Amino acid sequence: MESKEALTHLVQVLQTHGTTLTVEDVQWAFDSESTRDTVTSWVEEHLGQDTLLSPEEAHLFSKLEADGTVQQIIRDNDLSMVQPFTEDSYQAALKAVEASTKIIDRHTHELKSQQQVLFTFQEKKRKTELQYKKVIAQHQKKKLQEKQYTDLLNDELLQDALAQAQGAQRQLQGTMERLRSKIDTFLKDDDKVLANVDRLAQDLDLDTDNQEPSSQEIEFLCANLTKNRVLGLQHRLDRIYLETLYSSLNENPESQTAGDLEPISSMTSSLQTLHQEIPSVAQMSVSQEFSNPLSTLLTQRQSLASDHNHSTLTY
Repeated sequence: MESKEALTHLVQVLQTHGTTLTVEDVQWAFDSESTRDTVTSWVEEHLGQDTLLSPEEAHLFSKLEADGTVQQIIRDNDLSMVQPFTEDSYQAALKAVEASTKIIDRHTHELKSQQQVLFTFQEKKRKTELQYKKVIAQHQKKKLQEKQYTDLLNDELLQDALAQAQGAQRQLQGTMERLRSKIDTFLKDDDKVLANVDRLAQDLDLDTDNQEPSSQEIEFLCANLTKNRVLGLQHRLDRIYLETLYSSLNENPESQTAGDLEPISSMTSSLQTLHQEIPSVAQMSVSQEFSNPLSTLLTQRQSLASDHNHSTLTY
């Protein structure tokens, strides 16, 4: 540092720190050859940024010195170990700062790379979530449309089934009205047939008839009786079936559906099975009640008559 530069720096420091010294007061030290170098070195060493207190620091130090804090610190602490910073210390500290800065820069670069990866991952996650929400929304929309279509189709099928059931019910009611008249006719004929059963039975009673019937006549009469009984039983079953069917359909015709006709179909099948079994049962009944006893009685009478004729001829 030149002497003029040192003089200027010294004057600025004096003015900054509020002293009363002027340029004339210190000029002589820099003009004298014996003191110029010493004063210049002293200004360069002691009035730098690292050694000179700022006005605020000087003011604070003055306050601490005034209230005795500085003296207490000096008294309570061994300041002999406190050494000023040397050039080597500055270089070592600078190298440490540079090394720390390189480490911080490297960590900063790594963090930026990780941040970029994180941003990329978050962006992919955001796009994936948007795509997932879009797919879910499309699926829900499709499911809602399918449900609406299914409900509409079910309503149409239900309306068609109800219409068919109502049509079938009207057709069945018409058919039943026609059958009622026919059933009445059949029942009247049935009453006539049943009324003739007693007369047929009387015709088969050999004890009240002087004329002996033949086995062919007995078979013919029993066959007619069997036929009449079969017709009578079948007519009675038909009448019971139709009356039951008519009463069940008239209970609540508006609330009935096509599924309500399934028990009717099952009952019709059972009725057909009974119709097929009636002839054999009726034939068995007539055989046990009339045919077999009459055949046995006829055989006994023919045997008695033969014995009587044989005795007469022998006599």
